[in-house]
Amino acid sequence: MRNPVPNRKMIKHQKAHFITICTYNRQNLFGQVKNGKMRLNSAGKIIKYCWLDQPKLHNELILDEFVIMPNHLHALVFIQNPNLLKNDLSLISASSDSSQKIFQIMHEFKTCSSLLIASLENIEPNLIWQKNYTQNIVQNDYELNYTRQYIVNNAFSWDLDPENMAKEVIL
Repeated sequence: MRNPVPNRKMIKHQKAHFITICTYNRQNLFGQVKNGKMRLNSAGKIIKYCWLDQPKLHNELILDEFVIMPNHLHALVFIQNPNLLKNDLSLISASSDSSQKIFQIMHEFKTCSSLLIASLENIEPNLIWQKNYTQNIVQNDYELNYTRQYIVNNAFSWDLDPENMAKEVIL
């Protein structure tokens, strides 16, 4: 799913963060992939709603490509720095600050979505998401575009995806 990002290129002095969040024990909770398309169930729709709501809660957050899969979410995000950097030393600080902000956003997103799903689906909130998430800082425009394509094509390659715990294993 695409969200508008200024210029669709790397924002100068701001890095994209590629985030993956998996469900607890990689359970398929958010729907299923059929014919290369993700079909969200009610829990998946809650995830989408909560994810799209994050920029309203965090002004500095810019959402880019994301995909909700049966047992994980992949997303590219930017954190805007209101005090644009004046020297190279501040880049280190900004990178650290954006990682801390991502941590806060992920915590709030996982908490909110877990509580909403738990209230509707009769499941314990702490059994929806794994405790952690992965975050990689995208280094350049090539990597940014590659990651965007990876996200867009994720449902097409679900049968081969390492996150697909229900895939057939051929020996």
